[in-house]
Amino acid sequence: HPELEEEASAVHDLAIVIQVIKPGEKSNLHRHGPWAIHFVVRGEGYTAINDEKYHWGFGDTVLTPAWTYHEHVNTSETEDAILYTFQNSPALSRSNNLFREEPAGLPPKHVLQKDDPNQSFQPEPPVTANNDVTNWK
Repeated sequence: HPELEEEASAVHDLAIVIQVIKPGEKSNLHRHGPWAIHFVVRGEGYTAINDEKYHWGFGDTVLTPAWTYHEHVNTSETEDAILYTFQNSPALSRSNNLFREEPAGLPPKHVLQKDDPNQSFQPEPPVTANNDVTNWK
């Protein structure tokens, strides 16, 4: 929340993503610059990393190393799988070093490259207040 400013996050270098994978669904094979730590909070399935399957269920944790090909698969026929994923993407973003290849085989995209409408993410420009604090919209 913008009014909380510094109190709103414990760590500035982590992003948290909630992934919901429907029954029988699998993600595209892809890779990205950030590493990812996946905490399984519901469901069962596996994550294939460089063609090796790592089976998971409720309470398990899976690490996807940076720039490795991987996909997530929900093996249940009835239950959604939910993964809480922590990534170091903010740190890579600040150093202008955030890349993604999805699906596998396409040329990697520089996610934050300026002035390219084909990129998957374009952040809003920063707003400077009090000449010493930069806030993102």
